[in-house]
Amino acid sequence: MERALSTLLLATLLCGMFAATACDGTTPTVSDDPIVDADAGDAAIDPACDAVGNGTLDVTISGLPEGLLGSVSVDNASPPLSASGIVSVSAGYHTVTADVVTQAGSIVRRAYDATIDVDTPCVKSDQATKVNVVYSLIPTSDKLWATHANGTGDFAGFPSASLAASGTATPTIVSDGLIKTSAVAFDQSGNAWVADNASVKRFAANQFTGASPAVSDVELTADAFTAGSPGPSGIAFDKEGNLWVSVVAAKKIVKFALSPESGGFDTPTQAIEGAALDGVGPIAFDASGNLYAGTAANVVRYNAARLTTSTADAPDLVLEAKTPEPTVVPLGAPTGLAFEADGGLWVGYFGGNTLAHFTAAELSATATASLTPAIQIVVDVTALLEGIAFDEGKGLWLTYKTGQVARFSPTQLTASSSAVPETIVTGTNVGSTASVTFFPAPVGLPLFSAIP
Repeated sequence: MERALSTLLLATLLCGMFAATACDGTTPTVSDDPIVDADAGDAAIDPACDAVGNGTLDVTISGLPEGLLGSVSVDNASPPLSASGIVSVSAGYHTVTADVVTQAGSIVRRAYDATIDVDTPCVKSDQATKVNVVYSLIPTSDKLWATHANGTGDFAGFPSASLAASGTATPTIVSDGLIKTSAVAFDQSGNAWVADNASVKRFAANQFTGASPAVSDVELTADAFTAGSPGPSGIAFDKEGNLWVSVVAAKKIVKFALSPESGGFDTPTQAIEGAALDGVGPIAFDASGNLYAGTAANVVRYNAARLTTSTADAPDLVLEAKTPEPTVVPLGAPTGLAFEADGGLWVGYFGGNTLAHFTAAELSATATASLTPAIQIVVDVTALLEGIAFDEGKGLWLTYKTGQVARFSPTQLTASSSAVPETIVTGTNVGSTASVTFFPAPVGLPLFSAIP
């Protein structure tokens, strides 16, 4: 029941959540989004719908690969239907909803959403009413996505089939109106939100079918974005669906609050700022809703309880990292953050080309903590370590040399080393990568797009 109610609430919010203005057809909206389209086929309410007696709903579920089960609910009943079936109901109107379902993958999952031809069907006494639920692949799934802040300025999706072993890949390249893409984050519908130069742009999931080049349909701006260059840098959704963006020149992290009342994102009125955010870049939320940010020198944390209002106060934790003896120097310029399911945190340090691991216990510190991470992996000095992300197999992907992404296997992450990644993938027609991410995010990770 809880899952079905969550799905219904999400469907209610999504139309306005991802629109530049209200969903009245006068501006680009998410009306083309897979989940929202579920009710596009509703018939007009029939005042003659018989509310006396009993009938049946004949639900047909199609479009999924063999062996993958659907998740369709009638009136939020639990458990949901996993395959086609007939449901006995009372006469009158009923509500049919469908959850996104995913197919397992060793690197990244394939996600499928549903279109329902009539999601508020009228059932009449002693009659059968047919409802067709058709699933289709969300085209942004089953890929590793990388942004390119230098050179091409676009972002690209590497298909999962090209990620299983080292080699060359031909990614899907998105360049419409993009100048300097620093990071990308996905919402639960598979829409891509890209931090680019002086704004955040949305590319709807249905833009990636390959029929034509993807174009952005929503653009978010904020006063902080005009503070100078560099502008927007890191981007992340919190668990409530609010969108957070770090802004380098402004030394701020601004919040685009999700507003159910207005049906979209509010103009940012809330921000975290202060000297501690000098050089702010990547941002990420842990499972408790605490916000972590990489700055020019350190990783800082702002506790979840402080994220309901603006603040210029010092962070709750400043995490200073250093190399082990005999040569002890700071690990500078953290440019990538990736949480594990157990609460541990991996940080990519551009300054030392080093991946470092902090345990959940170490992250419980407050004030300033100066630590020497027990596991430090030194990456090739010619690599460009700017972004990191875990895959479904618990391998850690990173931005690598120009035009390349690379993966350290789970085994390689268990001890300190100076190692070459197990997998190196070279993309055709792409530049230096600035961040990497997956949709859906791996199961169990504290990411908004980690679909159950």
